[in-house]
This record gives sequence, structure tokens and C-alpha cells, in this order.
Amino acid sequence: MIEFPVFDFYIIMRAVDSEFGLLKLHRRCLASYIYSTSHNSSHSLLNQFHYRSVLANTRPASTMEDKTWRFRSCTLVVVVVVVVVVVVVIVVVIATVFVAAAAAAVVVVVVVVVVVVVVVVVVVVVRVAAVVVAVTVVVIVTVFVTVV
Repeated sequence: MIEFPVFDFYIIMRAVDSEFGLLKLHRRCLASYIYSTSHNSSHSLLNQFHYRSVLANTRPASTMEDKTWRFRSCTLVVVVVVVVVVVVVIVVVIATVFVAAAAAAVVVVVVVVVVVVVVVVVVVVVRVAAVVVAVTVVVIVTVFVTVV
């Protein structure tokens, strides 16, 4: 069996980790492989030091970037939902005040359908583009209903 220096594996692992953000489990498996393949060599203490340093440098699977993205996503969803609720209230008030009762019912049904579609798109996709599209659709529908 060919034995590779631990240092080379350590550098490769850190490079791959920084590039692709491998999960903690994968890093532990690689560190375990490094330790097992080099345990019987003459540099056992050095290899154990590298093994421990590899484990010490592993990040948890949920990194700060993930938490930040989750926070941003939740914030965007909350903002979109608030905007949608405000638009619905405005449209219902306009429909009730300026339009006959039958037309107001139609307007309310259309607005409710649009709001449901927008919320589903935002919750399912949770992307900035989806939020922009959702807000744009709500604004266009509001302007259209107000003008008509």
C-alpha cells in the first residue's frame, strides 16, 4: 500500500473544504483516513498532531454564513408578507369605498388568489428573485385594480 504524507492530505483537505464547504462528517472521515494510513509510520507523533489539528479546525455543519442566509431569507419572507397584507387592506378599502358591492367581491377574490400565489412562490423558492417578482406582481395587481 502506498502511503502519502499526512501534510499533503491536510493541505488538500483544507483546499477542498474552503472551496466546496464539505460537511463535518466528510472532514472527519478524511482525518480518520489520514490517521489510519499513517499511524504505523516513524512520524507517528507528527501524524497524530496533524490529525488533531484537522479535527480542531473543523467547523460545524451550520456555519455563520448559513445562519446569515437563513436570517436574510426569513426577513425577506416577513417583509413580503407584510407588504402583501398592507396591499390587500388597501385594495379592500378602495374596493369597498369606490366600487359597487358585487364588483368589490370580485376584486377581493382576485386579490386573495394573487396573495396566495405570491406567498407560495416566496415560501417555496425563498430567493431574492422570487421576492422581487412577488412584490412586482402585487404592485401591478394593486395599480390595475385601483385604476379599473
